[in-house]
Amino acid sequence: MIDPSDAELEAMAHAGAMGGEYLDQLGRTDLAAFTPEEWRTFVAAVCGGYTEKLLEVAERHNRIAQRARAKVTADDLPC
Repeated sequence: MIDPSDAELEAMAHAGAMGGEYLDQLGRTDLAAFTPEEWRTFVAAVCGGYTEKLLEVAERHNRIAQRARAKVTADDLPC
């Protein structure tokens, strides 16, 4: 990924943590020795963590935008 956004960087950090948690639970780090099921679970942890965090960031930004829009009144709009 070239020039990731702040949201993408936040998501990558979360994804890495999720993958690391799985590796800790598994007690192994040699990815080449994983069974197909272990590999799928690892990929799901990383990809799921990435998309989960991106959605969380998007929802947070949406709440901020909604609050900002709620503060605008008809008097604030140009005639």
